[in-house]
Amino acid sequence: MQIKFIEKKNLQFSIFFILCSLIFIMCIPILQHGFVPGDDYEYHLSRIQGIADTMQGGVFPAKIHTSLLNGFGYGNGLFYPNLFLYFPALLVLCGVSLSLSYKIFLVCVFIGLTLSVYLSSKYIIKNKYAALVSAILFLTSQTMITNVYVRTAVGETLATIFLPIVIAGLYNIIYDGFSKPWLIILGFTGLVYSHTITLVLALGISVVVLLINFKKVFLHNSISAGKLIGKLCISAIISLLLSISYWLPFLEQMLNSKFGIAKNIAISYHARKIYEVFSLEYPGMGLPLLVFAIAILVIRQKYLKKNIALQYILIGLVLTFLTTDLFCWSLFNGSWISKIQFPWRFMPIAVTFLSLGIGAGITYLLKNKYKSVILLFIYVFFCIFSINNLCNLSSNTVTLSSDIIYDQRAIGGGAEWLPQNTDVSQLNFSNHVITSNGTMLDIDEQHANTITFEYNVLQDGESECFDIPLLYYKGYAAEIVTSDGTYNNLEVVKSPNNNVVRVLNPNLDSGIIYIKYSGTVIQYISYAINIATIAALIICFIFRKKLFQKKTTLKDNILP
Repeated sequence: MQIKFIEKKNLQFSIFFILCSLIFIMCIPILQHGFVPGDDYEYHLSRIQGIADTMQGGVFPAKIHTSLLNGFGYGNGLFYPNLFLYFPALLVLCGVSLSLSYKIFLVCVFIGLTLSVYLSSKYIIKNKYAALVSAILFLTSQTMITNVYVRTAVGETLATIFLPIVIAGLYNIIYDGFSKPWLIILGFTGLVYSHTITLVLALGISVVVLLINFKKVFLHNSISAGKLIGKLCISAIISLLLSISYWLPFLEQMLNSKFGIAKNIAISYHARKIYEVFSLEYPGMGLPLLVFAIAILVIRQKYLKKNIALQYILIGLVLTFLTTDLFCWSLFNGSWISKIQFPWRFMPIAVTFLSLGIGAGITYLLKNKYKSVILLFIYVFFCIFSINNLCNLSSNTVTLSSDIIYDQRAIGGGAEWLPQNTDVSQLNFSNHVITSNGTMLDIDEQHANTITFEYNVLQDGESECFDIPLLYYKGYAAEIVTSDGTYNNLEVVKSPNNNVVRVLNPNLDSGIIYIKYSGTVIQYISYAINIATIAALIICFIFRKKLFQKKTTLKDNILP
């Protein structure tokens, strides 16, 4: 008994050590004094600082990052899911430097990635050693290194945390009678708040996986098809309600105006050559992962537990194929499919399936006395490979001052969420003044997303409209306080003058005019639904737990 306890304790320590060492290895560039300048690092730093600046002005949630675009404001919070970026933004508000806040955030992301893949793999494979293999392959993959340090793809990296959970949820649906619906709910809700494109891809691939396993899902499952479909519908509704504060305001803005995201994209241009799948310049599977995938495929099928290994590896390889120019991407240029922008968006999902599949396929090897040796070999091999790549990246580390790290004009290369036909150069380099019929008026005060100025008909001339140096998004409101203390609401529209906010004053009132982003009715409704859903789930969990305890007590009292 004591020997078994010691062995169990040693195993737990080994697992903890390996997982912690993986996090440490992946954080090597972060632990350097300087900063690794990836492709989009400046933009994501601006997002964090933009949230901090807006919250410092007393505005929450930070839908409009008012400090961006030379103070004209950029609607990051309306279109990009910013939920997880509030953490580093709060660190900035607490006095932590922007670069250090970002580094702490990345460390937390790696912790989330590690726990997600290990626990999900452990649930699917039912083997701690194999789960460790999956975690090693997943965390040290070329895709992970590239997305974090080369591309600085914060959204995709956050989404990758929830991909193993989604796959675990699919496994639960297919093999365990949908006994844990919270897996699929948590997975997809997390994807909504992380990265929209990854969400869409994961949703489509999930449908394909369920169709592949149609017989297991609907014919050979422990629950009836009707009950399964009902639970799927309820889970989908709960996930939609939990994420409504993001997607409903998003849809409102999209229906109200046109944005740069609507541009046609030649997606075939971004498809990679087959050899580039193994280049650190792009998200790829890497040669070591390919070797292990092929090795597992040559194993006879009888060793592949419930065909999970075979299926997951094949899905991963097919998705990898879709990232290359071997696929006919030219047929989709300019179509709605091209909105994914880059075929390599499939790569994080591919690597997740490959890591879980290889972990599942290697389970039979780990049943013999050499399992520790096999695990140690895999651990050392992939760690050396990753350390080499990470050290090469660390050599490019530069020390950046805070004023260079955060550029108020950094809104991403695509500038997708500018209102269509907006001249961004004019916004970045124009004077921050109010214009009225060609006359420039001074701003009395600008605080967060609020601008105040005084207008006097006799002094300034008669004017029915004012163009405010704020980029227009639905949700801006204006009011005027006249000399007698009366408050009157003014209409706000989009100005033809480079899509800025235009305030209408048809009655030619004199007084102090206030313009601020107050949000929309739809936004407030979505917040209320979001909070109510969370509260309802907490109440249901508490009552279900109490009911379970009562049933257990009653059973104990009845049974002798």
